[in-house]
Amino acid sequence: MPLEDAIATLSVSVLYYHYFDLSQSDYLNSRLHSINGVFYIMTLLTPIAIILAPRAEALQKQLTFFRPGSGCSLTLATSLGPNVLLSQFLLSENSLQDDYKFYLMISIMMSYFILIIVGGTYLIKLLNVAVSLLLGLLAITIMLYWAADWNDQNATIAALLCFFIITILGFITFMPKSFTIGEVVVISQGSTIFIFDLFISFVRKMLILWVIGIGIILSPILIRLRSIPAIMKDSFWSINFYLGLTILTFGLYLPIFNMLLQRNLILWVVDFVMLSSKRIALIGYWFILVMIAVYIVYWRNSNKKNSRVPAILIRKYFHVLATLIYFPGIYVDYQATYLASAVALALFLLIEYVRIFRIRPFGSWIHNQLQIFIDTRDSGIVILTHIYLLVGCALPLWLCQSTSIPHDMDNASLMYAGVMSLGIGDTFASLVGVTIGRHRWPRTTRTLEGTIGSILSMLILYYSFWQIGGEKFIKVDENWQIITVGFVVTSLTEAFTTQIDNLILPLVLYVQCACGYFS
Repeated sequence: MPLEDAIATLSVSVLYYHYFDLSQSDYLNSRLHSINGVFYIMTLLTPIAIILAPRAEALQKQLTFFRPGSGCSLTLATSLGPNVLLSQFLLSENSLQDDYKFYLMISIMMSYFILIIVGGTYLIKLLNVAVSLLLGLLAITIMLYWAADWNDQNATIAALLCFFIITILGFITFMPKSFTIGEVVVISQGSTIFIFDLFISFVRKMLILWVIGIGIILSPILIRLRSIPAIMKDSFWSINFYLGLTILTFGLYLPIFNMLLQRNLILWVVDFVMLSSKRIALIGYWFILVMIAVYIVYWRNSNKKNSRVPAILIRKYFHVLATLIYFPGIYVDYQATYLASAVALALFLLIEYVRIFRIRPFGSWIHNQLQIFIDTRDSGIVILTHIYLLVGCALPLWLCQSTSIPHDMDNASLMYAGVMSLGIGDTFASLVGVTIGRHRWPRTTRTLEGTIGSILSMLILYYSFWQIGGEKFIKVDENWQIITVGFVVTSLTEAFTTQIDNLILPLVLYVQCACGYFS
């Protein structure tokens, strides 16, 4: 079994141990009892994934549209999504809980679908489009039969599963070599539920759909820009892109925003920003940090021949910037941070359009400036690590806003899971590992010293915040055991995973910290 699958198994085992250990609590016991059958079916995902992990690794090496040089982490791929949704279910109440129960079942179905595809190739020894479709139809049929209690929603279940399949095919077709099997499964599960989840803030959803819609509607222009050699490009198609962007934004999306908000979007934004002096000061502070980030990019490119700072530490500067953005942002005004994260993600995606298709006058310049920051895992046409960093820091905050727990009390450890794992743990793991690391973990470049540095840095900072915030960060002293174990599991995942850790680590820490809410 690959080591990263072993660590993923450890993470899941620790999580389930906490659930069974805490099941004596009436709060948790009643919720687990309400999904008793679903929960036990979910626990079978990990042992099945362990059995099929070698086959999944072989498939990833055979299929050229997956990222080379990385493991597939089938165990993580099939367990992470359901465990996140299980946490959301347990943290929710009333109708919100019913919806998360439904999405949990869908996520489990998606994971079993992947296992059926991988397991089917054991018998057929071949994976092609026809075989995939037949196995997919078989998987959907089995899952719809299993979901007999949801007869009134069979059409929705089938639609979600089909959208999940289409999303996977879309990612690996249009962004080849950008994902592993594990990453594309996690992202496709999240994308599917994001589109269909009615409890996600419609403003955030519309912002992301705005960028996706631009890519789809303007795809003929983008494809034309991609097909023309750079030396032959003129400004005609770039002008068409900006013209189409303007028409779609102000002619289609802005009226939709106005209709949903039942008021003018621009006035709504002004009122939102001007709500308090703290919010205005926070946005000004963020603007200064963004300017610092732009300067770091410019300075690094201007001095790349003379700089002795390793590229990996330069990239961690952005983790530090994310820490400086999210820690005060969540503490001072989590609602502004929530919305600002969605705006930033939409802008990142739009800038990536401009870079990929070299849209004049900024495309080539942005591409050249970012080349020095490219990670070895950015082997496809899309540079995703900076987008993953933003999403990783924001995801726990977004998830918290979709639960029933108080937003200003017991969920602080959950909201900070992203910035704690990436801005603190991952950064110190790299810093300590590069500077004093001597003992390497088996079959990885990560070091034991780096992992210890990651664990200690998160514990020290968490303890410091506990001294300041008290019950806002930790409900009772017994939580320290769960939080500490969560930090250890997250740091071990960082040490052994070959997936994009900016995406994986926040979710791993989130589901571990969620257990602390029930103690």
